Amino acid sequence: MKHYFLLFFLLLGTTLFAQKISGKVISQSGDPLQGAYISIENSSVATISDIDGNFSLENVNEKGVMQVSFLGYKSFTILVAEIGGTLQIVLDKDYLNLEEVVVTGTLIPISNKNLSVPISTITPKGIRTFGVSGSAALLARTPGVYVDASAGEVFTRVYTRGISISAEDDLGWYYVGLQEDGLPVSAVQFSSFSPDLFHRIDNSIKRVEVVRGGSAAISGMNSPGGVFNFISNRISKIQQGAISLNTGVHNNGNFYNKIDATISGPLSEKFGYSVGVSHRLDQGNKNIDFNMANGGQLKLRTSYTFVKGKVELYGKYLDDHVNRTTGVTANNWKNPEAAYDQDFKSTAQLISNSKSMIPDGVGGYYEFDPSNGIHTKDITGGFLFESEVSENWKVVNHMRYSSKSANWQTSLSSAKLPLNGFLPYFISGAGFPVGQVIFDNAKTGQEMARVNNAGIFGDPPSFDYLTDGTIANDAVLGVGAWYKDDHSDEFMNQLSFQGDLNDHILNGGVFIANTNISTLTRASFAYASYAAEPTAMTARIENPGAPIVQLSDENGYSNYGGLFYGKGEANVNQLHLFVQDQWKVNDKLMIDAGLRWNSIVHFGSKDRAAPLMKDGGYDGNPLTDYDNGILISTGEKDGFDYSYNNFSYSLGVNYEFNQNFNLFGRFSKGEKAPELDYYFDNFSNVPINEKGPSQQVTQVEAGIKFNSKSLTIIPTLFYSELSNVGFSTFVFDEDTNAIFYTPMQFNSTETFGLEIESIYHPTADFNVRFNGTLQNAKAKDFTVYNANGTIDTGDDEIIAYNGNKLPFNPSVMFNLTPEYTWNKTAVYADWRFMGEREGNIANAFQLPSYSVFNFGAVYKFTSQFNVGLHVKNAFASEGLLNFYGPNSFGASKDDATKEYISNNPNADFIVTPVQARLVHLNLNYTF
Repeated sequence: MKHYFLLFFLLLGTTLFAQKISGKVISQSGDPLQGAYISIENSSVATISDIDGNFSLENVNEKGVMQVSFLGYKSFTILVAEIGGTLQIVLDKDYLNLEEVVVTGTLIPISNKNLSVPISTITPKGIRTFGVSGSAALLARTPGVYVDASAGEVFTRVYTRGISISAEDDLGWYYVGLQEDGLPVSAVQFSSFSPDLFHRIDNSIKRVEVVRGGSAAISGMNSPGGVFNFISNRISKIQQGAISLNTGVHNNGNFYNKIDATISGPLSEKFGYSVGVSHRLDQGNKNIDFNMANGGQLKLRTSYTFVKGKVELYGKYLDDHVNRTTGVTANNWKNPEAAYDQDFKSTAQLISNSKSMIPDGVGGYYEFDPSNGIHTKDITGGFLFESEVSENWKVVNHMRYSSKSANWQTSLSSAKLPLNGFLPYFISGAGFPVGQVIFDNAKTGQEMARVNNAGIFGDPPSFDYLTDGTIANDAVLGVGAWYKDDHSDEFMNQLSFQGDLNDHILNGGVFIANTNISTLTRASFAYASYAAEPTAMTARIENPGAPIVQLSDENGYSNYGGLFYGKGEANVNQLHLFVQDQWKVNDKLMIDAGLRWNSIVHFGSKDRAAPLMKDGGYDGNPLTDYDNGILISTGEKDGFDYSYNNFSYSLGVNYEFNQNFNLFGRFSKGEKAPELDYYFDNFSNVPINEKGPSQQVTQVEAGIKFNSKSLTIIPTLFYSELSNVGFSTFVFDEDTNAIFYTPMQFNSTETFGLEIESIYHPTADFNVRFNGTLQNAKAKDFTVYNANGTIDTGDDEIIAYNGNKLPFNPSVMFNLTPEYTWNKTAVYADWRFMGEREGNIANAFQLPSYSVFNFGAVYKFTSQFNVGLHVKNAFASEGLLNFYGPNSFGASKDDATKEYISNNPNADFIVTPVQARLVHLNLNYTF
């Protein structure tokens, strides 16, 4: 009997129960543990504890071994023959889940303690407490992981250990894999089509396993930087369920509401089911005139258990509207402050809720409605088969099909376009929009301002108001009406075999995926005032003695489809072969080695585009200049057909000095094949005549896993090198209105660091968690192509930044979370510190360090019902997470060089702050 368990035998008689076992599972504080899994090893006999912690097993073999497990607690094992009477089992907490068997980051399930890589586990308690803001925000409390969820629930950035350069805003999960039950949410990515679009937090999630780098090279699908596996609850052996109601108030008074319900149980002795449904309506913490998020998902699962295994069928239907912000204007390079009438808590300069039908230039129309935001749909069906094929071998086959779509009707950019410049007028696509320009309120029709813009050609350029009406800050909001319609049909299957060969456990198999992608992007211009809460405007030219020329339609939209056009199709076929050997050298030493061979084939095409050449524009009317520049496909396509064959490997060792102390180390070499954005973004009306580069990821790590009576700690030293990184930036030419990407540069980076995951638990009622990262992330060989803001290559230059710090990689970040439980009440405080970060590779601008504090309390009325009150960002921190560069249309963060800042000390720039305060009440009922 293991010393860290307390087992009380309460004898109710002298009879030995050979065929039936009953008992109760409780925590150290005496609370019943509902959902503890009780099973007889190597048999199909299993159940779970009910609301009161009670359980009963029948048809138990006297020679069997009973095991009791519950997430967050140390497992308990006992011989059936030793059991007499009714059991009361008291489980000790497993604070960092070192005893938990993990399935992520390894091809062979193994206890966390004995794994030669650090794995963090997020339990249901952590999910309920910190998962309200989305999948990415939940991961921010794991060491080594950098998360930027400043734009909202989606459009997030997640990366680990400095492996970050290609993880840009619209492709933020580039190096890491987001998984559901061991398979990727999506096997491909490209610009604004990241896996977080199709994943939502709900009560069906049992736990999250987080792997930073290392073994992700062999266990992940083209994700050598890390794997985040969201694991579903197993189907219950008894009828049980849960209902959660979440209601909250944002800093600006807007509401957040969510309902989440699950139910699971047996249909018969061998059949079981589970159903989960969730829906949330979030008005958002920004001052906009439509909801930030509105939608939900339905999950279904059924299983059939047989003597040697099981079969599961499952499905998911996601239908959700989400949105993301575009940034806030700031000034003061040394100590950024919100500029004009904006603030870091509630400003989001998004296009207001005014919709329009926009012609596509080829006879059709599409609706642009900002209130739709990003409409995501995901219809997924899966099949899981597990079976023992012999005494020592097991086969697992996991198949999944999904149909996904993401329709964007959102804002792009929030730059200031001064009225004394060319852009507020010429960006409309009009031929010569000079003279008296009238701006009207698009909703009321009331005139806002009448200006004479003839002075824009002067030195210095100027304009004049002709009446008392003015426009806020004497500027127009430089915002694009960004329409994007992406679709994916995907099939994937993973087949693996696991064998136990005495001192070796082998696992090998194959993963295949076939994905069909279509993508369409259009961008128009939308007239709006440059204010914290922009007013949609219409614009027209009224010159004396000349006909009136409309620069926008009646809703304020202009330059229909003229800012950007992109259309492409692709088929991606993947074949991954993998094998891992886990060798138990002796009772102390374990060595594991894994290999993975990836073959990824990209086949597809990208349309060439040109303006529609028609007198009077699309409608043939020379007095409506807003439809003169529609970009359409020329009918010519640039095809691509490239294969990427990569080889990855990882070698790890774990040595157990004693029951409480393990030493581990690992060396890994992985490769990252390019994603489809390489073709869709980097070739504008030119042949795609070369394949993209595969990036190399090298990682070395070593650490200890220490567990004592009052302290559990896992410190890990790591080194990461990323090489052959293609780097390009997005540029807007003000003279030609052209938007383009700069030529690719190939770079390398390296990071040294220390991760610490720990919890101090001096008593059963009090503990303090500390998760932190110290790191030095630098450019090893790094150049940037500077187009100097024009499409003309005559003024271009290549700038070297070798030795500079990597942008958005803090030297220090940590979470400190004390928690105290008294009787039926648990209270916690959470301090998240984010160190200073460089805003670009030039190291010209720094995002200051900041702290965010969260507080909460949970009161347990009964074993079935509890209420929690949580306060996120309690002190209204205005920390900054992202930097978009100077406040000009089409600018990028790399335009803010040291020379630019020196020459423009008072210039505005665009940043995104952390999410503002949210106070929410959470009611949980289990049955």
